[in-house]
Parts: sequence; C-alpha cells; structure tokens
Amino acid sequence: MSRRSPQSSLLKSFAMTWTCLLFHLCQPFLSLYANRLMLFPTDNLLDDQTDQRVIIKLNIHVGNISLVDQFEWDMSEKENSPEQFALKLCSELGLGGEFVTAIAYSIRGQLSWHQRTYAFSEAPLPTVELPFRTQTEADQWCPFLETLTDAEMEKKIRDQDRNTRRMRRLANTAPTW
Repeated sequence: MSRRSPQSSLLKSFAMTWTCLLFHLCQPFLSLYANRLMLFPTDNLLDDQTDQRVIIKLNIHVGNISLVDQFEWDMSEKENSPEQFALKLCSELGLGGEFVTAIAYSIRGQLSWHQRTYAFSEAPLPTVELPFRTQTEADQWCPFLETLTDAEMEKKIRDQDRNTRRMRRLANTAPTW
C-alpha cells in the first residue's frame, strides 16, 4: 500500500483541473483552425502532370543511431503521406518514435522544396522500365543504419555542419543574372 502525501494529491488535482480548463478554453479554436487549414490555397501547378517523382534523401541522427536512406517519391500521388511512410519505415527498421517525427519532417521539407523548384528542373527522373534495381543500384537505394560511439557521432555531425555551411556559401556566391 502506498501512502500519498496531501501535497501529491493536491498537485494531481491541480494538474487535472488545469488540463480540463485548457481543453475547454482551446476547444472553440480547434474547429476554427481546422476550417482555416481546409480553406488554405494549395499549389495546383503540379496537378496536370502524371509523373512527378523526386528523390528524397534522409540523413537522420537520434541518439547514437544514424539512418541514411534515399528513395523516390511521387508528388502527384495525393495518398502519399510522409507521416504514414515514416511510421512504416520505422516499424520495419525497428526504430523508435523520435525517428518517425524526424523522418516525416525531413520528407515534408524536401517535398516543399521540390514543389517550389519542380517546374524549373531540367532533367526529370527517367521513365521506369523495370520495377527492379540491379544489385549495385540496390545498395544505394536501401536504408543504412549505423550505431555510432559518442565520438563518431560528434565527428559525423560536425562534418555535416561543415558541409552545410560550405553549401550555403556556394549558394550565396552563385552569380545572379
């Protein structure tokens, strides 16, 4: 039998009351926000095209686990969901919940960039003739999981940060016409 202090039950009561109060205060706004999101104009520039495949690259680190992967994503398929894809991928790879959020966020960010730049891209992905990849291609297109030591993880993140800064410098020094 556990003994609870009066202070502990008072805190629990306060937390429950506060949670209920916040829920009831926020409830009217939830439908308002949902309606506003539904009315938000979407970019329909890509609706007329049928093949809008882009390459999504993942390089995600959570704790000491590193995930590197790349795959094709069809932007014209409205049923594709980054969140559902992330859940399925993490389930298949046995990864924890933080990976789901990080993967979905990364996919959404890349899709946003691809949607803005797709009309200007010069070389779309080639038409798929065979639904299978050769063994050498398959190695490039499968997920790579790695468990790193703290020192290896720090070095990898430092290298990525350095590469990101280098890419930004290159983008900022590109000639503007």
